[in-house]
Order: sequence, then C-alpha cells, then structure tokens
Amino acid sequence: MALKKVVACGIDVHKQVLVACAVDDDGHAQQWLHAKNDPDGLQTLKEWLSKHQIKVVGFESTGSYWKQLYEALEEDFTVHVANARMVKHIPDCKTDKRDARWLGQLLAKGLFPSSYVPPKWQRELRELTRFRLQLVDKQTQVVNQLRALLDRYHVDVIRHFSSWHLQACYHVLQQLAQGITSWEALLASTQDGRTRKALERKKDVLEPLVHQSNRMPRSARLQLQCLLEQLQLLSEQISRVWEQICHFIDTQTPPWFRHQVTLAMTLPGMGKVSVISLLAEIGKIQRFPTGDQLVSWAGLNPYVHESAGKRYTGFITKQGNKYVRKVLYSCVKPTLRAKRSPFAAFYRRLRKRNKPGRVAAVAVMAKMLRVLHSMLRHNQPYLRDKEGTRRKS
Repeated sequence: MALKKVVACGIDVHKQVLVACAVDDDGHAQQWLHAKNDPDGLQTLKEWLSKHQIKVVGFESTGSYWKQLYEALEEDFTVHVANARMVKHIPDCKTDKRDARWLGQLLAKGLFPSSYVPPKWQRELRELTRFRLQLVDKQTQVVNQLRALLDRYHVDVIRHFSSWHLQACYHVLQQLAQGITSWEALLASTQDGRTRKALERKKDVLEPLVHQSNRMPRSARLQLQCLLEQLQLLSEQISRVWEQICHFIDTQTPPWFRHQVTLAMTLPGMGKVSVISLLAEIGKIQRFPTGDQLVSWAGLNPYVHESAGKRYTGFITKQGNKYVRKVLYSCVKPTLRAKRSPFAAFYRRLRKRNKPGRVAAVAVMAKMLRVLHSMLRHNQPYLRDKEGTRRKS
C-alpha cells in the first residue's frame, strides 16, 4: 500500500533524546526518527524533515529543553509549541512514541493548542530580566541569612538603617566581622567624614550592639564575613546585568517597545526596572484585547468552579506568568505606602470591607495591570488631578 502524504510532525522532547513522528492527514504514523538533543541531532532532524517535505512541526514546552529545538527550526519550518497541560495523552498509555504520534495527530487535525512564542529579541530580553530577578532573590536570601546570624547574638545592626546598602551600615558589619568590639575602635576605623557622622547620630543604639558583639565567636564572624562577600559579589553582578539590559534596550529593541516603557513609567509605583521586567514578559499589548485577559494570563484571576448552577470562587489560580506576579508585588509595596496614591486608596477601601491584607494587595496588583493595559492600548500616559486620583482623558 502506498504511503500517504506526510502533513505534520510531532516531536517528544527530552533532555537528551528527541522522538519525532511524521503523520498523514488522517493522523496515521508514516515515519519515525530517534535523535539526540544536541547540535548534531538537531541537524539530523532538520535534514529528515526536509527529506520528507514536512513544514509543520509541533512539540511541548518541556522545561528549557524545547528552546534550542525551537531556535533551530523557527527559520525553516512552521513551529507550534503547546503547554503540556493542554495536550495530555490518555493516562496509563504513555510512551515516547505514543506522545510524538499524539502531537502529530493534533497538528494534522488542526487541534494543536499553540502557545505564543515571542520574537527572538524579546526572548533574549526576558532571559536578562529573569536572570536579574533570580540574582535579586539570591541577594534577599543572603540578607535573611545575615540577619538571622546577627539576631542569634542580639546584634542586628541592619534594623537601625534603612538598608544594608548604606555605607555606614556596611562599614559596621565589616568591622564586626573583623572583630572590633568597642565603640571607640569602630569610630577610629573609618576615614570617611559622612560615614563617621552617620555613626555618631546613631551612637545611642549602635554602641550597645557593638559591645554585645563580644559574645560572637570566631566561627560566627567568619560566617558574617562570607555573607558580606556574597552580598558584595551579588550587588556587582546585578549592576552588570542591569547595564547590559539598558544597552540591549537602546540597541536591540524596536521603537514601539521603548515608547511603551516611557508610558508605563508614568504609572504610580512603577520604576524603570519594574517596567522593563514587566513589558519584557508582556510584549505587544495588542495580544490582549481586554484588561481581564491580561490579568488572566498573569494568573491573577480567581479560581472558579460551577456545577448544577452553583458557582464557587476561590484564591487566584496562579496558572500564568509568575514573573509578572513577582514584579507587580514588588511594585505594590511602595505604592501602598504613598498617601495620595489612587491604588493605596483602593487598598484602604478593600480593607474597610474586611478584606484580608494579602487579598487586597492581589486586587491592587490586578487593578494596576488593568490600568497599564488601558494606558498602552490607548497610547496615553497616566493622568492625575490635584487630589492624586486618576483623571479620565
């Protein structure tokens, strides 16, 4: 019997192996290929697809292993990527060959739920912004370890400063790690006039802590020194990554993206770092016709269960972009502290209705995202009147 024309190919992606199945328009498997997930294997796959005149390829977004496959095929083939949740096969019948054939059948029948894959420049920008967020998380973890170590010996110096980044605070921590236990020696160790004045202003609270540091053993001072070195290294790395992000935006991004950055920075609580991280995830706002769709894509929509006419709602689904939620949460904190911020007023109204603090904060995050969607869709900055409330344009 003659083979039917191959119309699509499903690929089951693994860390080291690729299993490809070419199917005809009826969804029947016609050709198979097993290849390694490395440069040589990707080249073999491309030649095999070209040999059988296959132009449509589909696979799951498995971990990070699909990215190199997508980049290898995107220029010469029509590539579809699906969320693994949306293409699950029948349970208890799972093999690599079955998975590849199932993906090919979905493609051949037009039932493959394709996910959005951003252009190459946006993917690269995402890698940079996400890496910066990871470094910031590591820095926060080290700071928490540092404060736990200081609390153990009742010498938490950081709580008397607005941040450990301040030169005076960092100087005190360094001197404690080196073994200084007297206030006079601490003052004598600094040659900077501003640092010395900052320490003298806080003498009443810092002097007892310096004397209390006598209880710190040598092992604790070694831990303190290592943690300070980690913080210094992470700070330098974060600065280097941020410089690369700024350079990339100035040279590699399209004009419309830079314009969106300018507009989004007019939103209360949004700084340049947060805006760039947020827009690198969102991309073109035209992908979301409504603000509710953008909120749902971010995973900030409430869980809904309806059966027999009874409807239940719960916490947010979190089935969305976790980086957007993380950036928005970091923007909410300073926004709620502002007295004349409209988002702070919205938060206070929710609290008066006995909404829990975390629930109200999530509601503010969703509201910020809807306002941002409206601003970008209508190409208008955020407008406020003299009372600080938003003014309709």
